[in-house]
Amino acid sequence: MLVAAVVPTFMGIALLDYFAFERAKNQAQTVSKAVLKRADDVLTQLWEVSRTLGDMGNSPPCAAFARAEMGKLVLQSPLLRAIAVLDGSRVACSSLGHSMDKVDIGQPDFVSVRGVKVWSDVVLPAAPNLHYSALADGGYAIFLNRGDFLGAAELLAPHMTLGLAYPGTAAQFLGSGNVDPAWMEGLEDRVPVTEERAGAVVALTPSSKFSFFAMATLPKHAYLHDMALTRWIVGVTGALAGLLVFTVIFWQSRRALDLRTQLQRAIHNRDFYLAYQPIVDLRSGAWVGAEALLRWRRPLGAEAIGPDIFIPAAERFGLSGDLATMVFDLARQDIPVIAAQAPDFYVSLNLAPSELCSGKGRALTQRLLEVTGRDPKLLFIELTERGLLEQNAKERIEELRALGVRIAIDDFGTGYSSLAYLASFSLDYLKLDKLFTQGIADKGPRRTVAIQIVELARSLDLDVIAEGVETTEQAMAVSTHGVAKAQGWLYGRAVPLDELLRRLPEGLRPPPRAPQAIAQEVPAS
Repeated sequence: MLVAAVVPTFMGIALLDYFAFERAKNQAQTVSKAVLKRADDVLTQLWEVSRTLGDMGNSPPCAAFARAEMGKLVLQSPLLRAIAVLDGSRVACSSLGHSMDKVDIGQPDFVSVRGVKVWSDVVLPAAPNLHYSALADGGYAIFLNRGDFLGAAELLAPHMTLGLAYPGTAAQFLGSGNVDPAWMEGLEDRVPVTEERAGAVVALTPSSKFSFFAMATLPKHAYLHDMALTRWIVGVTGALAGLLVFTVIFWQSRRALDLRTQLQRAIHNRDFYLAYQPIVDLRSGAWVGAEALLRWRRPLGAEAIGPDIFIPAAERFGLSGDLATMVFDLARQDIPVIAAQAPDFYVSLNLAPSELCSGKGRALTQRLLEVTGRDPKLLFIELTERGLLEQNAKERIEELRALGVRIAIDDFGTGYSSLAYLASFSLDYLKLDKLFTQGIADKGPRRTVAIQIVELARSLDLDVIAEGVETTEQAMAVSTHGVAKAQGWLYGRAVPLDELLRRLPEGLRPPPRAPQAIAQEVPAS
């Protein structure tokens, strides 16, 4: 009985520790790769700046056109805040005009093996309350927000030590958090490492372009913290707790298996339909289009499963291609029916990153246009920000655009794209995420960010559609700031085709007093 009580307890705690350790390794490795990508991008920017400005011949580096070129390079980059020509440690000239001239940024914190000078903390006279990092090569320096080497990783992993490790007789580190020298052993071997060192999980990923390693470490107390309560329960309840852990693991695996089986069966039986949420022209108040959203028609009494669950699950199980085919098949049936009642009414379909970059999305779109005979301008394809990060995304988007359809970026503001990055793609619409749509009517940071997104999108000739509009105040706020179209519960929830057709005649007629007209009476703040 003693063995039966102690052994399951010990095994349960050991199993929990093992799962926590494996999860920590995966987390550290993932974050390390994210830091490496950002650092590679920053160093590549430095080389490009040095090469571009250095190729300007024998012209003075601080000539007016050289300053203009520096300003142009900053505008084209989502990372850079300023570019400067250095005379020793002093700024000779910069992209910020004369505000930085003669500023001495001091001696670098260290110099890399390839001769790159690094300043980890620089304060500039033009912005005394902000801190920047600077890197210099060949007499040219770039300035970026302090921590941009790490990007969003520092916010997502606050317990981690994150940064860049440089090999050498005395290994050097640039980043955030405390560093144990034992973590940086063996950098000269240039071999990726993910293991436990000196009481922490350490992930070291070497750059294929430069001499540094990206490092992410998670101390043991941090990755065991989430398991603390479970460890206590296992220790107190003994064999029962061990049994509970195994039961939970078994239930989770069976649940995942059941969901996959259900999805496969539902796709085979075509247990799906499209629901349409209207998109409104804020100037007239009339419906101009609708976003088609996939819904799962579950048997009576069965648990409802929303798209926020089954769409990510389909991607995980390799079924997203089948769902995309289902969406376009359903659209081919519905669009002619909608067009018969509203010839100029457009429909917007969502396309997953995997279908965009595999080329399947283009084939499905072309087939839909051929079968329905619709004007391509009345078909919108919505892509996610994550889809833009795929390697061949730009070419695939161009192929879609060649068909004549409109391209929109969905839920903008929740991912990692910048508007400067969007400028390199051929896009038509930017859909403002509901978090910013609903924040634009408030006084706070979300309002400021939302207004900036709208203004910059318009400067790139991108029309903006505000998502998640739930109140008249929000409609007035986005309309006041130049947003032309909106969708949300204020105008209607997503409804099946028959309900859409029933409401279309009324929706196509502008209301007596549209939100845009009201908004014009409210001064912009």
